[in-house]
Amino acid sequence: LVFVTVIMFTGDIQIEFGTTSFTVNATYWEEMTIPYDAIDEVVLSENFDPGMKVNGFNSARMNLGVFENEAFGRYTVYTYTGCKQAIILKGGEDVLVINGRDEAATRAMFDILVNK
Repeated sequence: LVFVTVIMFTGDIQIEFGTTSFTVNATYWEEMTIPYDAIDEVVLSENFDPGMKVNGFNSARMNLGVFENEAFGRYTVYTYTGCKQAIILKGGEDVLVINGRDEAATRAMFDILVNK
């Protein structure tokens, strides 16, 4: 019971912005690196709904992995559940959705990505 409680309320998502790419590293899930030149569109969503988990990890704190919804079909998500704001990154047929712990952190990440 203690183990499940710890897993449900812990973990972090860290995003490191480099010169040519950024890396998403999340507790309990695999790391992902995205080159900036692979991104076609960056959109800030004010009230993001992840849809259903296909393969991944979700807890009271985070959603990680492959999810599916009507808007994107199957896509990859690295989000905190406590922040409804999210950044939608589209590249070809691929969609990645990320956010920060809160709206201020998400907005700061969005500003960085738009300027890259």
